[in-house]
Amino acid sequence: MEMNQEFVLGLVAQKDFDMDFGRRLKARGEQVCPFLLKIVNGEIDADTYMRKNAIAMLGTVGDETCVQTLLEMVEDERPEFRANAIRSLGRMGQADAADGLVQKLEQKGRSLTEGSLIVTALGQLGAGETLPAIEGFRRRVAREKRGAAHLARQLAEIDGVLGELKGVKADD
Repeated sequence: MEMNQEFVLGLVAQKDFDMDFGRRLKARGEQVCPFLLKIVNGEIDADTYMRKNAIAMLGTVGDETCVQTLLEMVEDERPEFRANAIRSLGRMGQADAADGLVQKLEQKGRSLTEGSLIVTALGQLGAGETLPAIEGFRRRVAREKRGAAHLARQLAEIDGVLGELKGVKADD
């Protein structure tokens, strides 16, 4: 089946996806990716929900040509676009995604919520060389924890990612 704009718009408009959807989408990634990028970049008329889905689908497709667009979306004004872009980068398995996410994690003014999403994404990528950036973010969270007990959960999640990555690093 040949992909066209209407078919891809129908995909991103869906509310529910079955378990097999990701596999089918990934199998057609080369055909779907150009349309998804156009939706994400606003070149194809789509509502916010569809654009948010397109960002998420880019992570499922995993095409390396999507990394730069997703990294740019991490700076979007809409928090739901930023969150989906971070999650998508984590699912992609691309080394340049890890490099870009480290840069985003180290930026001043990054919220703790988004920083935690980035840490989780880096953990998914299994990038052991990102440990210094994650440890630096953990120190920041720990400093802020003194005044906010709810950050204990974030510290535990970061510690879990660090433990996994240190295990990966030790096996290399």
